[in-house]
Amino acid sequence: MAGNAANTCETARRGGRNWGRSARPAKGGAVAEDKDSSFSVGWMLGGMVWMFASHLFASSVAFAAGVVSVWWMAAIGAASFALPGLVIGWKSDGEALLEAGLAAVIAIALAAGVRGLAELAIDCPAALVVNLGAPLVLAIAAAWLGDKLHGRPRDAGDD
Repeated sequence: MAGNAANTCETARRGGRNWGRSARPAKGGAVAEDKDSSFSVGWMLGGMVWMFASHLFASSVAFAAGVVSVWWMAAIGAASFALPGLVIGWKSDGEALLEAGLAAVIAIALAAGVRGLAELAIDCPAALVVNLGAPLVLAIAAAWLGDKLHGRPRDAGDD
């Protein structure tokens, strides 16, 4: 209770507002703001657009540079999913792993349609699995890393 009163007094002193956030004392007596930790459609859609656009750009540059190996294209595709996944995990207060995973699945489906990966399923099924699976795994792993780097306190049931 003392944390709420101190936060209210400090907010009033600065002339600012609390904007509907409630403050609660965290471990060690510091005041932490309660954030909405539910699934965020905005982070999922934003991440999906970023993943798809970065994948399309990286694939186009690689193709223009003469990269024709399916395995190199898979590596480039996976790498283009890592940064958006990391940012989702780092900045989202919601279910970061779920948001990044769904964003990756949708972006992969769009990219598969644009790149015509159906032909690849016939020619080299193992490469198709890598082309579809590596970006998903890397996006989720990067979101996990971003979530850990963010360092937000979690309830015991969230681990």
